[in-house]
Amino acid sequence: MNIKNGDPIGNGHDMPHAPGIDAKELPLYKLYWLGRQKLLLFTSQGYQEAMGYFREAVKQDARFVLAWAAMAETYAYWGYYLEFAGHADSARQCYEYAYQSAERALQVSPSLAEPHRAMALALRRGPKADAQRRRQEARFAFEINPDDAENCYEYWRSLGYDPDNPLIYRALAINPCLGGAYNDLGVVLNEKHRWEEAADCLRRAIEINPRHSLAYCNLAWALVGLGHNDQAETACAKALDINPQESRAHVILSLVYAQKKLLDRSVEELNRAKELDPANAAIEEGLAILARQRQRSVPV
Repeated sequence: MNIKNGDPIGNGHDMPHAPGIDAKELPLYKLYWLGRQKLLLFTSQGYQEAMGYFREAVKQDARFVLAWAAMAETYAYWGYYLEFAGHADSARQCYEYAYQSAERALQVSPSLAEPHRAMALALRRGPKADAQRRRQEARFAFEINPDDAENCYEYWRSLGYDPDNPLIYRALAINPCLGGAYNDLGVVLNEKHRWEEAADCLRRAIEINPRHSLAYCNLAWALVGLGHNDQAETACAKALDINPQESRAHVILSLVYAQKKLLDRSVEELNRAKELDPANAAIEEGLAILARQRQRSVPV
């Protein structure tokens, strides 16, 4: 295979021209492209369907490096999804597979950006987590091809998610359909209490992928910050409609009801969150606080 650095994958568009791909490899590239579209949905079903395409690609050609790199990225994102859904063992297994797939990609073609970006993702969490090496691998990918949106995005994440770092805006300028980047930027803007900016980013993430339940949760967080509790409640309901296991939606609903002084409903939502994510200590702490509030009958 004689591929150039740079992955022209979009999000929701027709398959783009594949520079440097031989005609005989186009069927492999099509499998890769179809899998990428599923990966970029950032849903459990999307990850599962993406893996089907990538596995078929490497079954047909065990040296098709783009598929190995994409498998690593898919496992890394899937592991994160499972970890925060309370499935620690399954998440750990995904993280292991992510590292193994990234290693394979680097063995096949260490000069390409995609294997280095894949390794950066594989080193994000789990048993192999290594922040220093992650930054190094993300920097390698960026230096090999600074005009790839996802290289910019992953390098930005490895550097600490600074909402004022130009790397994230470079990524979004290169690929305005990079929904995950809008979601992550919205999260860090929420953490800075830059609610309006956060809401704008998260609405864009939802526009790109209307099935992104976590983006709805993060939008609800921004709306609570803006004082729009009814809109936040609607956003949480949408998240739960997409993913009934989304514990974070129940946490935010608990906050909404607490602000509305509906403490019984607030406790009920936190209990639902605890059922879905029993290992989350913050939920238990929230329940204790609400219990004290109810005992004293002090408005939140």
